[in-house]
Amino acid sequence: MDVTFEYILATLVIFIMLGASIYTVTTLTTNQIALITEQQITPTAQTLMDKILLTPGSASVNLTGQNTTVAGWGYNILVNSSTLKDFGLGLAEPNAALYEVDPFKLMKLVNGSSLINSLYIDPLTAGKLLGLYSNGRWNYGFRLQIVPSLNISISYSNSTLDTLTYPDNFNIQVQNSDGIPAQSASVQLNLFEFVATNGDNYTYALSSTSLVTNYLGNATYTFGSPPLAINSSQTANFLITASANYYGIVSDTVLQYPVVPKAFSAIQLGQYLVCNLTQAATFLHSAAHPTWTFTVIELTNNLNIIQHLAVNQTGVGVPELQLDFNHSLQTFALANQVTSDVIFSGMLAKYGAQYFFVGSTLPNLPVPVDYYSQSFATSLGSTLLLNSVTVQRYVHIASVDYSVYLTLWRMGT
Repeated sequence: MDVTFEYILATLVIFIMLGASIYTVTTLTTNQIALITEQQITPTAQTLMDKILLTPGSASVNLTGQNTTVAGWGYNILVNSSTLKDFGLGLAEPNAALYEVDPFKLMKLVNGSSLINSLYIDPLTAGKLLGLYSNGRWNYGFRLQIVPSLNISISYSNSTLDTLTYPDNFNIQVQNSDGIPAQSASVQLNLFEFVATNGDNYTYALSSTSLVTNYLGNATYTFGSPPLAINSSQTANFLITASANYYGIVSDTVLQYPVVPKAFSAIQLGQYLVCNLTQAATFLHSAAHPTWTFTVIELTNNLNIIQHLAVNQTGVGVPELQLDFNHSLQTFALANQVTSDVIFSGMLAKYGAQYFFVGSTLPNLPVPVDYYSQSFATSLGSTLLLNSVTVQRYVHIASVDYSVYLTLWRMGT
């Protein structure tokens, strides 16, 4: 072989080896830096998660002319971003279990698109109280997600009896939080029927059954008839609930038939149910409380119905709620405190010939709580999130289980 070609070949080999060495060293260094960054952030994320879930937090509110510190700040309508002093979601009760979360505090982390939450705690306030934001900048970005530990979906087809069309032929699918079918899960399926009677009153009845899912996580059932038979002059509305127990992990879901028109929504703020009626509708009266103006239907996580007395506060107004009252917003004050095991609260309304619940789930689940710093949107897809850490916990709201994910990342200078 020609000497010149030998030199050229040797030079190429040297350059190839040098390039490969540089690439290998750079890759190892980058991975090591990322690993060190993750190892440094993980203890901070773990500590922060426990701070959020294991402590109740506190707020300073003015009661009877003097400032008072309250730990049960979720239910208190005087608490907002300006009065919250310590951020924690734990249940502030003497006998509360570890990782038991206050659902009313979660409600203040959700700001719906159709109905603005006037008591919303903005993420900047949380960041300041948790030490993630200081001196006008984010030191750490965060994202807090809370979702049911089991995914329960309900599908059905309608049946007709005389003049009544009602949901029947149910198919329930249960999966764990990773989307894997929950085989042999115990399912309690309930069909509540609310019947409007003469004089715009209503009564209700219940049909219920217990099921077990198959290897695909499915269970099917047909009731065959509605809980209450009605005549042609009556109209019915249905609440469908399902609770699943999978090796001790419990979740539930609720939906209604007919489906609620998009023009109507509600949110539970402390002892007040705020309803948004962008179309003219009237609320019905419970036959159980004929002397009271209104009744709020509450559904607990053990699937019991509570008929809660309520007073219309729309004309009086509730300044603490900071609502811009107009013809579409109506506010109802409940006679007693809402308990933490309530998963749905609403009022039966009439819109034309249709009846449905204007209601709110407590907390706003199975719509997930997705609460994050303003930096999350700008960090999305960047190397900041590539070097982030996510930690997980399981929490309880009454007897129902939820999965909590906290993602944390260090912000650059």
